[in-house]
Amino acid sequence: GRGFVRRSVWESQVVDIGRDVNFGRIVFGASLWRKDGALVQVEEAPVSVTVEIRTGRDPTPLAYFGFDDLGAHVEVTKRQWDRLIPLVTRGAVEAEGYRGPVAEDQNNWSFWSTPIRTSGVHPRMPWGQFFQLRIELQSETPWEFARLESLWVETGPLLADRVLGEIAREDQFQP
Repeated sequence: GRGFVRRSVWESQVVDIGRDVNFGRIVFGASLWRKDGALVQVEEAPVSVTVEIRTGRDPTPLAYFGFDDLGAHVEVTKRQWDRLIPLVTRGAVEAEGYRGPVAEDQNNWSFWSTPIRTSGVHPRMPWGQFFQLRIELQSETPWEFARLESLWVETGPLLADRVLGEIAREDQFQP
């Protein structure tokens, strides 16, 4: 081929920030290019850059399952799952000691944000210590492409670790 792929997707590894944070704006910069014999940077081209983010409270966006003694799914750690017996292709064994499915961790990870096409958008993701990015570059022609120049995720400290309150009747302020 002499042109460029029309669609490319990059998914980052899980990023550990080291502490729980609130997530803010996603800011990115991209340059647009066209091949006219040589590569030329252009101001406009039929290309798009899309960024998605998801946040989590544990190091993996996956949940691993085994089976209990009744054949029901029970969540296990990745290390425990690796030690379980793999399911045989000739028949699925749903018994204790065998590997169960691997699924998206919906308890500790958010869903992917809506696609962000404009830099500086705040996707309103839940707080967490971990995040993952997915970036998609698309072009309508094989002669033009976008190049991601910069990307940063704005974070801030949690406003409060814990909030406590008391409830009292209106006529009895000191219960």
